[in-house]
Amino acid sequence: MATRSIHEWRRQERPIFLGDFWNDGPEVNGCMAGGHRYFHITNDGDLEPCVFCHFAAENIHDKTLTEALKHPFYRDIREGIPYDGNSLRPCMLIDRPWVFRDHFERYEDVEPTHEGAETLVTSLADDMDEHAKQWAEVAERAWREGDFMGLFPYPPGDKPDYLKAEESEEPAEAPAAAQE
Repeated sequence: MATRSIHEWRRQERPIFLGDFWNDGPEVNGCMAGGHRYFHITNDGDLEPCVFCHFAAENIHDKTLTEALKHPFYRDIREGIPYDGNSLRPCMLIDRPWVFRDHFERYEDVEPTHEGAETLVTSLADDMDEHAKQWAEVAERAWREGDFMGLFPYPPGDKPDYLKAEESEEPAEAPAAAQE
């Protein structure tokens, strides 16, 4: 699974943060979008809150990036993170689609940047809400019980060394590059 590989890659000789946007909510305290820790600029200069959120209120050809990020659309996204504290449900598109719809509906100058993007707020809205509701039941229980590491796709007894060290309360051995 991708999540498993990402966790392993992070702990190899040169630990780096490899962003797994959806599964890294606990790593980054919620969503990274809207300039909170991340944003996406299209080849046309449209400033999207996230590479998966194909809507923009600003274009960097019209104003500076600093000015563009001050738009209330992006500011409201940043200020809402982490929605209710459960960072297992970080995404305003997948986990809480009504949050994005509220942002979209509030600002008349927010426009889709890719063909079909508007379906997130129209024809797919009900299905996305149902998916989010089903995931919320799992994520809320895991968050409450503090058992969210169990959601990662490791077969029983097959966890990476850094997780095994946390369970035994012994410090994990630093990667070779960090020891030099």
